[in-house]
Amino acid sequence: MIAGHIGAAAGAKRWAPNVPLWALMVASFALDILFAIFWALGVEETTALEGTDGGYGEMAFNVDWSHSFFGTLLLCVVVLILCTRWWGARGAFVLSAVVFSHWFLDLIVHRLDMPIAPGNAGTTPRVGLGLWDAPVVAMILELLILLGGAYIWYSSPDATSKAKRASIITAGIGVIILALDFTL
Repeated sequence: MIAGHIGAAAGAKRWAPNVPLWALMVASFALDILFAIFWALGVEETTALEGTDGGYGEMAFNVDWSHSFFGTLLLCVVVLILCTRWWGARGAFVLSAVVFSHWFLDLIVHRLDMPIAPGNAGTTPRVGLGLWDAPVVAMILELLILLGGAYIWYSSPDATSKAKRASIITAGIGVIILALDFTL
């Protein structure tokens, strides 16, 4: 859901024009940044599903720490507290909401591998709606989220011509990433 996360960050720019796009992008990928750290430390992992090459939606994920529901909520609170200093309460709230959007968007595409509690404490149920089992539908949904987010930013009443250009460029980069993700 890479392009979808980019769309969420772009759309959020409308409600937090004082927050730089880079901060919104970091927020939209915060869970994946944590995953990369945990993966490098050997705490979390991915494996290609049997009979696949591990391409778009063909991975099994062990994301018990980086992508847990309650862990995501905790991260949202941390973002809210830390970012208020730089971008005010509204900007921090929007950044926090973008962090949470990552979990929700992943819920849509992941199979039953998203834990509720960090570390899957107490063997809580794993959730996921599994849209990756229909990769073309998942790709279309991602494209719609990406373009929708870019349009929300572009159509903002406060958007300057520079912001409008940036929203178009962001959408273009997202489309390229989605195409690469789907074909690799």
